[in-house]
Amino acid sequence: MVPQVPAADAPGVADHALIALLALLPLAEAWWYWPRIVRALADRVPGTRRRAYRNLIVLEWTFAAAVVALWVLPHRAWAVLHVAAGRPVPIALGAAFIAGYVALAPSRHGRWALALAAVNYAWASVDRDGQYLQDRIAGTRLVTVPPGS
Repeated sequence: MVPQVPAADAPGVADHALIALLALLPLAEAWWYWPRIVRALADRVPGTRRRAYRNLIVLEWTFAAAVVALWVLPHRAWAVLHVAAGRPVPIALGAAFIAGYVALAPSRHGRWALALAAVNYAWASVDRDGQYLQDRIAGTRLVTVPPGS
């Protein structure tokens, strides 16, 4: 039996547009953006990598902000997404972990940034809940709600 979705949480036009955008963005990136970057790298254009990474990060954060706005503007509850706030101190530690990676990545210590990222992902293979290190530090929890509650 399919559970009934309250009218306030039913998908709207913006939700369908978001799904279409999620499908089209990787295609546009693969067919248009990456060939340009590869060509510029082959031509040894100065600053190509930095511009490419900056543009991708700005695009990702803009996209994340748009998704949050699409969720918040119709006054949808965060509880529907099954997320909850973590504890302040572990969140700060998780943010420091990510800030360390961001600070090291563009410097001459890129291999340390790679090692930091590798530790983060390797952690998930040994963690009892399968969480990444930043999730463990931040106290992220997966909340499951039984149907009909």
